[in-house]
Amino acid sequence: MRPQTCQIEYLGFGQPQTPNELKIEVAGLEHLISIAQERIAAFKQSLLIAEMVIEERSSEVKND
Repeated sequence: MRPQTCQIEYLGFGQPQTPNELKIEVAGLEHLISIAQERIAAFKQSLLIAEMVIEERSSEVKND
């Protein structure tokens, strides 16, 4: 398995020039950050569950 390029899109301006464009850019970036944080939390939770299952199975094998 090889890593892929992953992208999350957001609404914003490449070169914001007005206060309103800056506000939209900041709001877009904040939204992007919240999406990334949600994704990170979901992966952390999945990893924790997987580790717990592996640990439980390892304990069962040792007890047999």
